[in-house]
Amino acid sequence: MNLTKLALACALTSTLAACGGGGGGGSTSTTDAGSVVTQPTPTSSNPVADTKALFSSLRTNLQAWSAASKDGGGLSNSTAAMKADFDSAASPLDRNLANWISVSFSGIKLYDDFIQKKSTAITVNDGHSGPPLGACTLYKDAAATVAMTSRDVASVTPQSVSCTLNGMVVEGSERKSASSGLYTHTLIGNSITLAPAGSGNFAYTTQTMRFSQEYQRDWYGPFGFRALSGQTPVGSAAHGTIGYRISGDIVASAQIDGTMPAHADTSGAVLSDYETWHVKASTTAQASGVNNYALSGSISPVKNGAALGTVKLADTSFIRASVNGNTYHAVEAKLDIEVATANSTVSGALSLKFEGDKYGNAPQATYTQFSGSLTNSRAENFNGVITIEVSNYRDYNSFAPQSATNFTPTNTSFKGSLKIVGRPVLAVAFTDHTTGYQTAEFNGTYNDGANVITFDGSSGPPATTHIASATGVTVTLMEGAKLIDVFKNNSKTAQINTSTRVITYMDGSFETLN
Repeated sequence: MNLTKLALACALTSTLAACGGGGGGGSTSTTDAGSVVTQPTPTSSNPVADTKALFSSLRTNLQAWSAASKDGGGLSNSTAAMKADFDSAASPLDRNLANWISVSFSGIKLYDDFIQKKSTAITVNDGHSGPPLGACTLYKDAAATVAMTSRDVASVTPQSVSCTLNGMVVEGSERKSASSGLYTHTLIGNSITLAPAGSGNFAYTTQTMRFSQEYQRDWYGPFGFRALSGQTPVGSAAHGTIGYRISGDIVASAQIDGTMPAHADTSGAVLSDYETWHVKASTTAQASGVNNYALSGSISPVKNGAALGTVKLADTSFIRASVNGNTYHAVEAKLDIEVATANSTVSGALSLKFEGDKYGNAPQATYTQFSGSLTNSRAENFNGVITIEVSNYRDYNSFAPQSATNFTPTNTSFKGSLKIVGRPVLAVAFTDHTTGYQTAEFNGTYNDGANVITFDGSSGPPATTHIASATGVTVTLMEGAKLIDVFKNNSKTAQINTSTRVITYMDGSFETLN
């Protein structure tokens, strides 16, 4: 998914040099976040003076952006820490949160139905036509080492139920065997064992696992998935308790208290060693086979012995999952969150919509929007909206490596106000959209109360950025160009020497870009 990872990477760690500036402004005087930014009124001036004003604005804001590179503060450095902290702290808030709850609830229901003699089923599987999300099985012992069989139904009381959550395919991990013609890929998932611990309670043990599946492939895609032996634990096992209440045919509510195991991303990188959960989930069955899981509580990830922060979920948070027969996958989520880390705080609403890829595998967030504020320890902050939209994900094969014929176009945008130490509030707006494999175009504006600067460009090659001021001064920066002319109303007002970083104005004066 990534929520936020693509947008925050630009919104929070890029400087004006990298993103072309910021954005916002126009004719409005109030940003989305409510911070007032005075709209400058262009005054009549000579072309060279207007050109100097443009570069003064760029230079001043760039310097404020990166001033702290010498003393360890400032937006350029602290927002990198802010982004890293946010990504680490919020990483549990992906589709695996809903899928873990869905699979665990299926296991609880399987066990309870057997004990209440509502069913003689000893296993339940995700019936999805593609790679299965998971399966649950009843076991004779509490450690889930001896599975029940059909011969045990009439005489054995199960002592545990164990589930697998197949989770994520590691991107690009598909391989074809030259000898057998079969395919394999690597997954990162979880094993979940629930042992009765009194009426309405289970003790759970869960472990993150890396393992492989073998399958066949034809014109219609992969099929016949079979788990291979040789699972490799990732990190240590985690433990806790689940208190639950069943109403009718659903697990109506559950309270999860304890730890969760290592969390990894789609590349297989470990994001946290474990997480501490105090989460309440309440289930409501909705139309069209969708369950709504209302969530509240807190999640605190830990990496290398250090707490990465705490995510608080307000009781207005929810995740919806499709439950069609034995098929269950996260559909969408709205999480009202507060994230407190060592370097920053985040407060706002995180909205997510999930889709599967070409073969119905690897559901990821294809729409992510964060609306709220991010503030660091120096009181520098961004207030506004960050949005990421992924298109054509249903045509993307997550098993195969990304390529010119297998990639997902992405649109990233942010709009709001940005406060930097030593500078007035900037009204900012920025949009970046994919135009081809590893190519993109961008545009935006920023308004610091004295200047409105607009910009647009492309990643090339060659990379190009066009910058313009409200007074009509324009310059086009092109990768590899040695001399760049600056204009106002089609008349040359200055020239930039990119080798020496000197701007020479038409009135004979000069200055550096530094």
